[in-house]
Amino acid sequence: MPDMPFGEKSLTLDTGDMVVLFTDGVTEAFDGEDVMYGDPRLVAAVGRQAAATARDGLDGVLADVARFTAGAPQSDDITCLVFRWRGAATVPPRTPADAEAVV
Repeated sequence: MPDMPFGEKSLTLDTGDMVVLFTDGVTEAFDGEDVMYGDPRLVAAVGRQAAATARDGLDGVLADVARFTAGAPQSDDITCLVFRWRGAATVPPRTPADAEAVV
């Protein structure tokens, strides 16, 4: 969308850091009394996953949202991506012969 401004930031991840990306449908999920899940609940749910694998962290966050909504109608998509940085890969240097084999 060319007419929408987007900000850009960068940060350096330490080995073991967890990154959670989510759509607004996660924080804007409602329970049966029209109370919104919200940012504070999401931050707490992610915090409880500090030692989890990425998969278990994702499952934990989505389970928390499901418990909160407890069968209330879903009003938006609930999309979440979790990954854990394992550090930079060690790749042996390539030789000219390796480059030819790739082409």
